[in-house]
Parts: sequence; structure tokens; C-alpha cells
Amino acid sequence: MKKAAEICGTHSGRFVDKFELANLTKEPSRKISAPCIREAPISFECVVDGMYRHGDHYIVVGMVVEEHIRRKDFVPLSHVTGDRYITDYGKTDRRE
Repeated sequence: MKKAAEICGTHSGRFVDKFELANLTKEPSRKISAPCIREAPISFECVVDGMYRHGDHYIVVGMVVEEHIRRKDFVPLSHVTGDRYITDYGKTDRRE
């Protein structure tokens, strides 16, 4: 999922189909209009609970309204900044 996360995080959905570009499959959500990613081990459907301006950005707070657990045996992937990710118990992994 790391490569897909990099693709989706560096391209605007206004100009390209991120699902097609990252070779991902759309899966219908149950409670919101945006699709889930079938290849993801877990998906959360969220609604916006608040939006707060912070400098030239916004902090968006969401509330989970539905969860999809497809697999429990996976290593979480969190984006830190740039090409830095947290992959396993705080170890950082740079783009290969």
C-alpha cells in the first residue's frame, strides 16, 4: 500500500483518477458517497465534524460512521512528511 499512498498523496483527484493511476479498486461505501479502497486492510467511512483554519491550511476533524476490516494481519502505514513513513512500531521507512 505504500506505493499507492505515495501516488494518491502526490496527485490531485481533480486532474487524474487516483484509483486508476494507483491500480486500486473502488468499493461502495455503506454510509457515505465516497468509495472505499478494496485493497486496503481497513477502511473508515467518515463525516466531517469540524474544519479549522490553521495558517494557510485547514485541520479537518472527522467522525467514523462505519468501519470495514478486511484483514487483521498487516503492518500499519502512516505518512510522516515528504518521503518519511512510520511502518512498524515507530520505525521510519524512506521511499525506495
